[in-house]
Amino acid sequence: MKRIPALDSLRGLLLVLMAINHLIWLSGCRSLLQYFTLQPLGQFGAAEGFVMISCLLAGAVYSRAELLEREATNKVLRRAFTIYKYHMVSLLLVMVWFSYCAFALPTVAQSLGNSFNNLGEALPSGFYGIMAYQDVDGNNTLSFGANGIPSEGFGFSNNPAQQGPPSMALIRLTHHEAQDQIIHLLNLY
Repeated sequence: MKRIPALDSLRGLLLVLMAINHLIWLSGCRSLLQYFTLQPLGQFGAAEGFVMISCLLAGAVYSRAELLEREATNKVLRRAFTIYKYHMVSLLLVMVWFSYCAFALPTVAQSLGNSFNNLGEALPSGFYGIMAYQDVDGNNTLSFGANGIPSEGFGFSNNPAQQGPPSMALIRLTHHEAQDQIIHLLNLY
């Protein structure tokens, strides 16, 4: 099968959109550019579009009738190994970058690491649910966009994976002594 430049161009554009959005999110900022790049096709974002087009192309390339099963398997495995190598190199570069930041920018690493130390010492024993958010705009509250989706990073104890507000059963913690709780902040904007 010959390459289809239009599909390759679309996949490249979707990769650029994903990179722009992740760079904006990592900076903790919000940009007008996100109104055009975050979910350019309604609720169908760049990541979903990239995966869908890639799967369609992989199916077209590796399921041709003229390929024997063994040939198709070998092609798929070679391609998977190539992607794996690129992934490992990218992961190594990210690890080097974060290591550099931790040593070259110690005040940033310290401010990220000591955010909620000793918070639990003041709380009596009992059951709790924790919600944390990143107050990017400095208004001391979680801000929402016009569509009702939070426009700042937020998260809950136990990091429930669901849409909408979680139930207390999902975020409930039993507090009776010092313990660590890592909350992953979600950025939906």
